[in-house]
Amino acid sequence: MIISSQRYRDYNIDDEKIYQIAEDKIVEIPVTFAGELNGEQYFIQVDGHHTMEAAKELEIEIRFVEVAQPTWDNDWTIEDVLAANYNDCDWYNVETGQSAF
Repeated sequence: MIISSQRYRDYNIDDEKIYQIAEDKIVEIPVTFAGELNGEQYFIQVDGHHTMEAAKELEIEIRFVEVAQPTWDNDWTIEDVLAANYNDCDWYNVETGQSAF
């Protein structure tokens, strides 16, 4: 599951992204592996929130691309990773918009 805790949107940035990607056929959104919880693998969307919203509006295909995990201690649990990457809202599934937990 791909999750995020960022819902904030600057509509001026959305408009810029719409202009930038208007001719694209596919938009790549970076995600990184956060860990496993109750048998489910979780990936965090690390960037591209405005680009993804612009792609949705333009009906451009979205492809999630795994990028190198940031420098997290090897002994971190998924809970540690989620706490360190929390933004402005509860964690949600970026594909459905529903709560992740």
